[in-house]
Amino acid sequence: MSLRVSQEEYQALLARMRGKSPAASKRGKVPHQKCKEDGFEFDSKAELRRYRELRLLVAAREIDDLKVHSKFGLVVNGEKVGTYECDFEYREAGARVVEDVKSKWTRKDRHYRRARKLMKACHNIEIREVVR
Repeated sequence: MSLRVSQEEYQALLARMRGKSPAASKRGKVPHQKCKEDGFEFDSKAELRRYRELRLLVAAREIDDLKVHSKFGLVVNGEKVGTYECDFEYREAGARVVEDVKSKWTRKDRHYRRARKLMKACHNIEIREVVR
């Protein structure tokens, strides 16, 4: 006797055996875990680690005016085409720095690459990437 099940039924069965719902067993492309600290929610542990490093640099007075998750409007020819949210913004030796923590996967994301180009075109800001 042969028992046949569809892929969806198989995934649901596996999820029940693990004690999870079928929807919970699906993962995105990039593995990350949201973290909270100081009232901020970070998208990954790497981003949280970078925040802690930047806090130490503020305490050492190497950088100042640290902001988390700043938003920039992306306007082309008077038309708003989107919004870019960086991970960190601060001043280093008087210069404004906009920084994003990226993995090798998210650096290649086409949406991020487009937003990076729009930030340069709209605000003349080069995004500093911290690759983890």
